[in-house]
Formats: sequence, structure tokens, C-alpha cells
Amino acid sequence: MSHLSDEQFHRFASGQLDDRELDDVLLHLERCELCGRAGQARAADDLASLRSELMTGETPSRTRAWWWVAAAALAAAIAGVVVLRDDPPVRPERVAPVVVRTPPEAKPGALKPAAPPETAPRYADAEWGRLVARAVATARLPFPADLAALQAPADIVRGSSEAIERVAPTGIVVDDARPTFTWPAREGTHTVSVFDDTREVIRSAPLKRARWTPDRDLPRGRTLSWQVEVTRDGAIETIPRPPAPPALFRIAGAAEHRQLERARAEHPNDFLLHSVLYARAGMRREALESLERAAAADTAARRILDHETSP
Repeated sequence: MSHLSDEQFHRFASGQLDDRELDDVLLHLERCELCGRAGQARAADDLASLRSELMTGETPSRTRAWWWVAAAALAAAIAGVVVLRDDPPVRPERVAPVVVRTPPEAKPGALKPAAPPETAPRYADAEWGRLVARAVATARLPFPADLAALQAPADIVRGSSEAIERVAPTGIVVDDARPTFTWPAREGTHTVSVFDDTREVIRSAPLKRARWTPDRDLPRGRTLSWQVEVTRDGAIETIPRPPAPPALFRIAGAAEHRQLERARAEHPNDFLLHSVLYARAGMRREALESLERAAAADTAARRILDHETSP
């Protein structure tokens, strides 16, 4: 296995790598023990502070091994350490003699020297480490590119000053497969219909109040639309109505849902990890809420939050 060059370490530490190069470096640091050990051995002074800055608040016993390797590599790059060069070492002209003292045999019951601390376990899912590392390196959360498609443009009506009424959920991704639908109250009977493209997937019974929760799961990973028909005295009103855009939303995919449940169970206090996984699923509100909790104790999370909330 070839090792990372000084230039790669420098570009990684200074954020100059593109997405493909960043993935390659992160994967190498995760797998190459020699690169990780070199960074640890030669940058011990910088490693402690940098590692503390990059952590998400977990105690050392629960710190992820990948972070130890990545932090060591960053510290090595910042300090200008030459890692794993193929050139032979330059020997001084005069070398002071080395006196090797043989320690006396330990007496029965004598204390043994403390063993070096073990490397903390990494995430069970290696992809989590790569996602968190990229978020820290780029100061961005991994929101899906098609998230804007849920924000359908309004149908502009000239001369209309009517306020657009709020319905929910719309324009967002939710994790609950049985979300609660709400809309402006009206006199009359309300009926909710949910569509996958043009196919109706569920329809409510007639309702008397402006609130409804389905009695079965809606399809995950699909962009759904919904509307309410209000019937009063034989007349039918549709909500939302123009110029309001259609009410679009998405339920997180089954794999994303399982990942979120697992992360919350295995790492209940790793709010940066939660934020990254929420963002990957497209759940912006939950991602920013978790990021705010992480930022309270983590400067790396604070940088991401500042970037994501800047105008």
C-alpha cells in the first residue's frame, strides 16, 4: 500500500481537496495504520488539542478510532511533519554512545508499568465516520441536492392579495411514516387525500376538524402530495388553493430511518453524528437542532452551524 505524501497531508489539513480526493484520503487514513501511527508519534503536542476540538463531547473511552487517526494526520500536516519518506535517514557524524541499563527483576507483588491506553472503538458503520469527517472538513452538512424540489413555486395570480394559508407537512422531509396533517379550519366536512404522483395512496374518512393522522404507514422514500376537500352546502373548496403551491413532502427512506434509530441508540450524545444523518435524509429542521446541541461544546460543529445558518 502506498502512503500519503506531504502534499496530500498539507492539502487535506488546509481544505484544498476536492470531493473525490477527500474521499480517497479519508479512506486511506481509516485503513492505513502506518500513516495514523506516524501522525500520532510525531505530533503528540498538537494532537491533544486538535483531537479535543474535533470531538463531539464524548469521553476518551468512547472516542472513535477514526478521529484519532484523522486528528493525528491533521496535526502532522499542520506541524509540517515528514511522514513515511522513502529517503534513507541522515545520520550525524558523531553519535553519543547509548548506555542500556537492564532493570532489576521485579519483586513478587511489585507494580507493573501501566499499559498504554487502547485506541477507542470507531463507529460500527465506517460510513458514519466518513460523513462526519467530510462535514468537519467542508463545514457543510450533506443535504440532498433535490431537497429544493419539495418547495414548489407558487402560481402567481396578478392582482391577488390573498394571504397563502399554512398547511403541514409541506416542503420538508419527515421521519414518521404516519405524519399528522394540519390545515386552516373551515366550516363543513373535510376529506384528506394523499397522492404518489397521480395515484391516490390513502384517503381519510370525512372529518369535522382540521387535523388528521393516517391509520397506516405511508410509502417511504417517495415525494408525496396531499390536499383537503372541504364540502359545505354542496360546494367544494380545495386546500391548498391557488396561488398557493401544491403541498409536497417526503418520508425518509427505510434505510435512512434505520440508520437514524441506530445512531440515536448507539451514540445518544453524539449530536454531530445525529445532525449529519438527519441532513443526509433531508430533515433540515432536525439537522440544525442537533447541530446547535453539538455546537455548544464543539468548535468544529460551531463552524458548520455558522456556515449553514449564514445568509
